[in-house]
Amino acid sequence: MFDNNNMFDMLLILNSNPPRFRSIFRILLDIFFWVAAVALALWVQRPWASVLAVLWIGAFPMHDILLHGHEGTHRLLSPNAKLNGFLTWFSHALVGISGSAYRSFHLDHHAFAQTPKDPEYQMISRVAPGAPGWAFLGIPILSHLFVNSYPARCKSSISLRRKVLRDLMGAALFHLVLGYILGLHLYLCFVFAPIVTSLSAALIVQSLCEHHGVHAEGHWRNTRGMVTNRALQFLWSNVNHHLEHHLYPFVPHYQLPKLREQLAKTYQEKGSVIDRGYLRTAWRLLWEPKHF
Repeated sequence: MFDNNNMFDMLLILNSNPPRFRSIFRILLDIFFWVAAVALALWVQRPWASVLAVLWIGAFPMHDILLHGHEGTHRLLSPNAKLNGFLTWFSHALVGISGSAYRSFHLDHHAFAQTPKDPEYQMISRVAPGAPGWAFLGIPILSHLFVNSYPARCKSSISLRRKVLRDLMGAALFHLVLGYILGLHLYLCFVFAPIVTSLSAALIVQSLCEHHGVHAEGHWRNTRGMVTNRALQFLWSNVNHHLEHHLYPFVPHYQLPKLREQLAKTYQEKGSVIDRGYLRTAWRLLWEPKHF
């Protein structure tokens, strides 16, 4: 993709070492943020504290755990294949999705990004033909059914379908055990409620900003990169570098900022789309009728 030897050398450096458990430590930190929010809400014992905890949990630690599950679909969670597979399952099981089904869905998204074969485009088009911006509001309703059924609908191998069934049975058992340990009230308040509120909102904003309203052709222009503040970039583990991720999906999340620096001049030459501010960009794109 590049004629620039310095760029080639940079990519070798970025991918010279296998993943060294950074995502695992980050998942543990996210769980700490989650538990701390619950503990603080229970200590304050006021409705507003519980509401703030729910919003925080879904928008940040739960969302970030899911982002690291995405790292797992690219084999970047751990150099150990079994550990990578388990954590990919765990990260998705938290929200009721099969990690195996999501991997099939997501790798096809990479292969067919911004084409009619893109499964993400197909999902949003189920809400409204052509996937206008407002159709992204249907992601929380469709995502579980569409992603979990994707291997079956695409006539994937029997082995993959069995993995999906195993994943979903394990997720159901996991949530039953979690509900039993926490009790129904705490489970509904601090596990289920974040999924259907702030996590859903975060995923809508993220999805809108990644691909809606960009070009249909060309790796340099069919994905949007975002510039955001450092706090959100940390809490969302560099997901704003989505353009870099699509160009080089083998580069782990913690190396993406360096990659953007190296590509800055090329972005200008190629006309790549880099926007600033998630909420401002998502609000504008919500009213954009054309996906491509």
